[in-house]
Amino acid sequence: MKKFLTLFVLLLLVLSGCTHTVDSKLYLENFNGKGHQVLRVVILEEDVGDLVVVRDAIMPVIEAADPLDDSTLTNSIIGGTSLVFTYTFSFENFNEYQVKVGKLTGRNDIFISALEGEDPFINSVAMQGFVADPTDYMQWAIKALEDAKVYGTIDLNPFTVAGTSTYTFADQAETALDGFGIVIDKLVNIKTLDINTSIAADQTITRDITLAIDPTQKYGQEMIDSEWAVTMIQAKLDALTTLLSPALTTKTEGGMYLIKVSFGSKDPLKITEATESMIPGLDSNLTFALKDGTKIVEWKEDFAQVMRGYVDVLDTPIGYHLSFKNYALKTVDGVDYDKNTTYPFELVNTTLSLSSDSFNLSIGLQKTDNPLMLYLLIGGGVVVVLVGGLLLMKVLKKKPAPVKPVVETPVVETPLK
Repeated sequence: MKKFLTLFVLLLLVLSGCTHTVDSKLYLENFNGKGHQVLRVVILEEDVGDLVVVRDAIMPVIEAADPLDDSTLTNSIIGGTSLVFTYTFSFENFNEYQVKVGKLTGRNDIFISALEGEDPFINSVAMQGFVADPTDYMQWAIKALEDAKVYGTIDLNPFTVAGTSTYTFADQAETALDGFGIVIDKLVNIKTLDINTSIAADQTITRDITLAIDPTQKYGQEMIDSEWAVTMIQAKLDALTTLLSPALTTKTEGGMYLIKVSFGSKDPLKITEATESMIPGLDSNLTFALKDGTKIVEWKEDFAQVMRGYVDVLDTPIGYHLSFKNYALKTVDGVDYDKNTTYPFELVNTTLSLSSDSFNLSIGLQKTDNPLMLYLLIGGGVVVVLVGGLLLMKVLKKKPAPVKPVVETPVVETPLK
């Protein structure tokens, strides 16, 4: 009788102001949909009174109404102020998750899907059809309480409050789950990205782009599919039909899997187009010019990161290399080029500036004086000056010859006869 009176008092308290807060945490391990979900129902002591009595009354009813065969239901009283029911269920893929969510919510319109792009290194995966309201998962439990008349015949739905609803993918940070669904960035670290460019005498520009990836690296419990990466890059290369000698090669070196893309063109715009296609997220701008006068070759290339791309997942900065292959000059200092004359040249004005989202490279070729000839001319001038100086000094220091005294002839007067 005493226990009945206690329960009766609890019922009055429940009916007068009890609130059930339901939280949901979804954990996904890979892109196939493997994971588990944890639901929590929190009841406060200030709303119901004796938490032990309420727990003993609720647990058998919920356990009997559980629609899943492999779920786990536990309870705990925290700090003597709140009663927490924890309901956990697991799934191996999206299809299994969809079936279990349907059983828990009683809805047949649940649609779970993952839409993935074609880039194996960086990709946004959209997963749609998730239930954003955590109270939807526990309607079966609330209905079970009503059917068992544990709290009388009162509708308990108005006393059920939606708490937080979050999801966590692999080891990423916890994120709020909204009605749109889940968007996950798939970022696979590229160890190095190397750009090697050269220009030949006929002004043909050739470029090699090499990606180095760790074939043992995992992301979301998935191995990097190197074959799929090669197929994807080859498809991009095939679409660029105006390139010269396009090629793709692979090899393993130092434990790294290297994917090398090569192409060429006499048009800098074609090189720019191919570079942007092979390196997602970068905006490239290449200019190349011949100039008469001292600076006869000028090369400039600007890169700007316009969206999330390979630069975000690089372990090291982009490597950039440029070389000139036996370039045939048209004029030198305004004079027609003479193939029989050897002109010494060197790279000058080489600058590489970096910022958080862009970098540019400017390179010029400039004719330099022949240092040997310069030294010979200087040396010859010095010798001439020295010899001239010595001769002059010798002349200045030479003593004049002694002057002979003038001997006067005496005049002899002869007397007249």
